[in-house]
Amino acid sequence: MQEPEKKKRKFPLVAVLVSIAAVVMIVAAVFNFDGGREDMPVPVPEQEVAVTPAAELTPPPTPNNPVSVQNATSVAISWLFQVGNINEVTLRIGDILDVWADVLPVDADVEVQWETTNPTVVSVTVNAENQREVELEARSAGQATITATVGEHTAAVVVQVR
Repeated sequence: MQEPEKKKRKFPLVAVLVSIAAVVMIVAAVFNFDGGREDMPVPVPEQEVAVTPAAELTPPPTPNNPVSVQNATSVAISWLFQVGNINEVTLRIGDILDVWADVLPVDADVEVQWETTNPTVVSVTVNAENQREVELEARSAGQATITATVGEHTAAVVVQVR
């Protein structure tokens, strides 16, 4: 008696490739594989470091020696997830963006003055607890320039509202 002939299964090439891709994705997910970039050391070029003698450093503020507006060396406007052109941001009507003034030195006890060139387009609400932080609200389509001023130092960002 003859054994029945076994039929050979034929898998299409596409099914094989899809199966391999699925296995690779599962393995990558299980081992959190991201190409190894996170764990690889990043070469850092050697740099010369300038050391400032302690005698030339600005002393920390004290009641007898407060940091004044004249001691502020710069101001910049920042916000979370700042990408691309840091001098311009686009919002939609109704959007709210929290921004803050980065003042150097960080411990300078200074007052930041905030202004908008077009309050009907973008309103500025100063944080009552920390006047370095403000909330920008996009109210209508147009453009406004938001300015933060500390003494004689000024920073500005153009807000486009669509």
